[in-house]
Amino acid sequence: MAMQPTGGAQKPLHDDEIIELAKVFYDRTSARHLLDEAGLPPELLPIQDASSERFWREVNRELTFGIVEDGRARILAAALRRYPANIVFRRWVSRLGDDSGDPSKINAPISCSSMGGHLEAFVVDDAGQLWHRWLIQDRGWSAWSNMWRPGGQVAAVAAGSHDYGHQEVAVAIGRVVHHRWWDGGWSDWHEMPALGATIKDLSFSSHSSGAWEIFAIDDAGRLHHRWWNREAGWSNWHHMAGPGNRALSAIAAGSHSPGQQELVAVADGELWHRWWIPGPGWSDWGQLGGLDMRATDVAVSSLTKGHFEIFAVSASGRLRHRWYWPDPNWSDWTDMPTPTQWNAGSAPAGTAATVAAGSHSDRHQEIFTLTTDGRVYHAWNWLKDDGLPNWKSSSEWSAWHEMPLIG
Repeated sequence: MAMQPTGGAQKPLHDDEIIELAKVFYDRTSARHLLDEAGLPPELLPIQDASSERFWREVNRELTFGIVEDGRARILAAALRRYPANIVFRRWVSRLGDDSGDPSKINAPISCSSMGGHLEAFVVDDAGQLWHRWLIQDRGWSAWSNMWRPGGQVAAVAAGSHDYGHQEVAVAIGRVVHHRWWDGGWSDWHEMPALGATIKDLSFSSHSSGAWEIFAIDDAGRLHHRWWNREAGWSNWHHMAGPGNRALSAIAAGSHSPGQQELVAVADGELWHRWWIPGPGWSDWGQLGGLDMRATDVAVSSLTKGHFEIFAVSASGRLRHRWYWPDPNWSDWTDMPTPTQWNAGSAPAGTAATVAAGSHSDRHQEIFTLTTDGRVYHAWNWLKDDGLPNWKSSSEWSAWHEMPLIG
């Protein structure tokens, strides 16, 4: 059934997509059949009496006005079904998230581990589909697999684990968090109680076995959290004030030791953190100064007990990190090479837009980034077991490696 115009601004086709559609679907019959398959109302489309490229640019104009919901995704999905090896159409499925040009709103790959030697990555594609792939040490990475999810526009994804053999993934759709977990098999999706505002970012953390906490930022920049344990189950949502009651734009949570967890947040481009330990509970917010850039996204990970690392990216794609050991405490901020810098002189790469991090084994950590040209890269490092104190042991990052396109 043909859909009526929905109204409101929608995502436009990219210029390279318009040109490719004009080349492949250049005549009236093939173009109309594709648009019919994509569900665009024929009576509202432009008359095809000009060049093919001009026709597709007129179609794009109608998409931006909201002729159908997710029109760009519908057209490119239909084109990909007909030409599955087309490079431009395949590139679309790796252009993740909002695609609005604001890197802070693109859904980055999210990683988590359920047991030693296992690492899983989750992403949301441009059509809002949730995909995952997993690493099993000594066997390598699986292919991407589509994971069915509840309907609606996904604004954020989080994943993590609170026990050996357990992992959990959550998606934010409107004011509701939907979550499911793995414990020998994937559960159904379950809804959490709705918040009073639309959710735009999520993060999970566990400070000990059987304890679990989720953090959410709403579209006003307010921070909310709720927690779970085996004995009491889930708490209600509680508001947590940001640093100086400032609005937050991104969060990341993690733990470096049993009974401890840390929350890192972006406020006005600055990085702040606070931590929780039994008894005293949450500390005050403290600024992580010296960043020398305005952060748009943040991620955290831990190599081993006592180690905590923060990764931050700016709108220009600059990637910086700093790390903590109980002795000698926090390092200075240090620049990390990005995929663009690693690939200089070979295949071009876009700048880093978002960042995620995780670990699958003691003394290991892995970082993921989504670049502005829609590609996912990852790099990793191992802390050497050389008999020295951990904070003195060497740890070198691998080169960046590109993950395959989704689909």
